Amino acid sequence: LPTYNRAALLPAAVDSILNQTYQNFELIIIENGSTDNTMDLLNAYRKKDKRIKIINNKTNRGISCARNAGNKIARGKYIAIMDSDDISLPDRLEKQIAFMEKNPDIAAASSWKKELDSGIVWTRTTDEQEMIFAMHFNNIMGHPETIMRRDFLTQHNIRYNEQLISSVDYDLFKQIIFEGGKIARQPVTIL
Repeated sequence: LPTYNRAALLPAAVDSILNQTYQNFELIIIENGSTDNTMDLLNAYRKKDKRIKIINNKTNRGISCARNAGNKIARGKYIAIMDSDDISLPDRLEKQIAFMEKNPDIAAASSWKKELDSGIVWTRTTDEQEMIFAMHFNNIMGHPETIMRRDFLTQHNIRYNEQLISSVDYDLFKQIIFEGGKIARQPVTIL
């Protein structure tokens, strides 16, 4: 969970992870040179919950650098993406991990999400071939709805491209596909 000057939004995001029905995880938060009270807030959370690990970048080195730093120290079997302005439903990790355990050939899986303001659920195709075809034209994998196998990323040296200013998630997912990784979408709402 990278964050930069999001002290007002961060508690909702962090609490949504800490209150998951699946409890065996590490929450890696990359503080990316914030100038607000983000670090004070994170230190208070870390004191309350030992699952929280914080990387404190003194300067903002960009989102890709932050995500790579978090992925590098991750020790779990899976990496679930989270942004500091997202709120995960309480059973997000439970559903995503169960799906990945049932489907060991999947390298990365997305799901559906619900807009906080409107309540509209973004349903997209779950057909693997349609997903691969659509990825030729644009990113159809929702970044904060995604879970990935850490060992697949490590084995294929897949990292966020720190030279890109935008579309870093799209680039990462294309790397997974180009390395032979299967993608999927779980037909459930988790965000």
